[in-house]
Amino acid sequence: MKSISEAKIKAGKQVDNVRNTLKQIEHRRQDIQEDLSEAFKPIVTAQEEVKQTIDEKQDKMLEQLQKNQKALTSGLEDLLMIQQLPDAKPQEASKLPLDYEPTMMKPKITSDVDKGFNLDEMKKLIEYNLYLPSQVLQDSIDGTLDIEEYDNNISKILQKLGTKKRALSKGSRKQTNKNRIDVITKDIKLIQKYRDRIKILPEGKKTIGTGYTLPKRNAYKISSGG
Repeated sequence: MKSISEAKIKAGKQVDNVRNTLKQIEHRRQDIQEDLSEAFKPIVTAQEEVKQTIDEKQDKMLEQLQKNQKALTSGLEDLLMIQQLPDAKPQEASKLPLDYEPTMMKPKITSDVDKGFNLDEMKKLIEYNLYLPSQVLQDSIDGTLDIEEYDNNISKILQKLGTKKRALSKGSRKQTNKNRIDVITKDIKLIQKYRDRIKILPEGKKTIGTGYTLPKRNAYKISSGG
């Protein structure tokens, strides 16, 4: 129970950090727009530069993920080769450097699973108490979040939105509530897109392996149940 409580506190702090960061970004953007309200062209230029910077960072994240995947594959192949060597002597393991740490054992994982979600969409997800995909992946690997249970919560959110949309769409109310219906429809599409991204994470988790809670335990140790 203590671990679950600590995990919830940790998740809450991370959500607050993301929310505060987004607020700071929004405040800075508003300040820039007010200062340059009389000159439209510089605003456009500044926005284009910000977008280009974001795109470049996302490309770097994608490149890093590909490197990590290659390193992970290489690490697994090395382990299989060691297991298949005939008459392997235990002392041969001492040839590895003392500070050797396989990539798959490192606690932090660089991922591009947030790519495709802009700032407004991220803010909307936070409003529905949903974590960013990268945070879901990290917490899943750390063992502080159950993806299947989390997916069930997403399903409940979509069901509530669908029920609300149907209620607003009955009879003559449909035209009157058109704007509200459009907003709900947009939110449903966003959360469905988010859910599709979340569903790919369990396969990545299976590939990397579970049971590791670095740095609290030995990286080469597994639970009693394997």
